[in-house]
Amino acid sequence: FFTAPASSDDYTRLGADNPSQRAFSLSLEHRGSNFMSLGEIEPNNDFALDLVASYRQKLFGDINSNLQFRYRLARGRETDPYRLSLRLSRSFGNGLGVNLNLTHTQNQTGSDEQRVSLNFFRSFPQLGQSLQTSSNISSDGETTNQLTWNYTDSRTVGGVRTSLGATQNANSYDFTGRLSRTGYRFNFDLNHFYILPRNGQQTTRNITRFNFGTALVFAGGRFGWSRPIDNSFVLVVPHPGVSDQLIGINPSRDNFLARIDQLGPAVLPSVAPYLVSQVQIEAPDLPIGYDLGQSVFNILPTYSSGTLIQVGTDAKVFLRGVLKFSNGEPVSLLSGQITSLWDPDSKPLVLFTNRAGKFATEGLKPGHYQLRLFTENGEVLEFEIPEEAEGIYDIGTLVI
Repeated sequence: FFTAPASSDDYTRLGADNPSQRAFSLSLEHRGSNFMSLGEIEPNNDFALDLVASYRQKLFGDINSNLQFRYRLARGRETDPYRLSLRLSRSFGNGLGVNLNLTHTQNQTGSDEQRVSLNFFRSFPQLGQSLQTSSNISSDGETTNQLTWNYTDSRTVGGVRTSLGATQNANSYDFTGRLSRTGYRFNFDLNHFYILPRNGQQTTRNITRFNFGTALVFAGGRFGWSRPIDNSFVLVVPHPGVSDQLIGINPSRDNFLARIDQLGPAVLPSVAPYLVSQVQIEAPDLPIGYDLGQSVFNILPTYSSGTLIQVGTDAKVFLRGVLKFSNGEPVSLLSGQITSLWDPDSKPLVLFTNRAGKFATEGLKPGHYQLRLFTENGEVLEFEIPEEAEGIYDIGTLVI
C-alpha cells in the first residue's frame, strides 16, 4: 500500500459574541497516484488534490446562507472539475420552511451546467408525517417538479415507514410508493414504480421490488429468531419461570430494540464489537412476585460474535405478614434473613419489619423456609409457602 499526506483546517466561530453565526471551514487533501484504501485491489485516484471551502452566515430576516466551493485537481489531460453553490434557507416555525439552491458546475470534460432548485417543506412531528415539493431548472432546459409525502412511525422497531411521490420531467410522469417495516424477527421493504411516458411513443412501465430479511442465530447452545444481523449480536433467553412474559430489551422511544415474546428469545442484532455495551432488561407487565433478576448487563463482544444472557428466576411470590414474639409483642424495626430449606442454591433474602412488625419481601417461590433474626439471640422460625401460591401471598402472623 502507498500512503499519501492529507491535511485539513477548520475554523468556526459561534456563541453570544457572534449573533450572525458566521462559520468558515477549509479542507485540503492530497493523494498519491498509487494510494489505495483498505480493501481496494488497485489504486483509483483520478484527482491529486481536493479543496473544499465553506462559509455560512445568518442574514436578515432569519435567513441562513451557506456558500460552498469545491475544486479538484485532475491527473492527466482532463479538465479540473469544480462546483460553486449557494444555499438560502428560512424556517417559519410549525415545521414550515423553504430553501433555494443555486449551483454552477464544471465536469471533467469541460462542460458547464447551472441549476436552480426551490424547495418547500412542511413537517408534522406529532403525526410523524412530512410533505415536500421541489422544482429544479437546469441550463440545458431540463425542468423537474416533485412532490413527496413521508410517514415514519415513532417506534424504532415494530413500526412502519411509508412514502408516496410524484415526479414530472421532460420524458415522463413518475409515481413511486414505498412501504417498509423493521420488526423483531424480520425486515421487509416494498417499492413500486409507475412510469408514464409523456411523448406517447414509449410504453407504460410498472416495476415492483420486494426485499425480505431474517436470521437464525445460535449462541451458548441456544437458538433465536431475529431480523438480519449486522455484526455481533446478543441473545437474551428467559428462565422457564418467566418464559410466558413479555420482556423488553433496551428501551427506545415507545418500544424496545428487542423483546422476548411468544416467538422466542430476544435478539439484539447490531452490537459493536470490542466496545462495552449495556443491555437493559425491562418487563412493564411482570406480575407482582415474579423476579427478573439482574436487570443491567455490561458486555464486551468480539468481532461477529454472539453473547448469551439469561434473565428471570422461578420466583413468583410476594410475601407479606406480621412478625411477633411469643409474648405477643411485635418484632419492631428489626431485620432478618430468609433461607430456603428446599433449594440450597437459592440466594438468601433480607427481611425488614416496621414498628408494627409488618414485613413484605419478593423473590420467593413455593417451598419451606427458615427465618433468622439479626439479633443477639438469633431467634429462628420456619414457615412454608404452599405450592399453589402466586403473586401476593399473605402468610398472616408468624410467632418467633
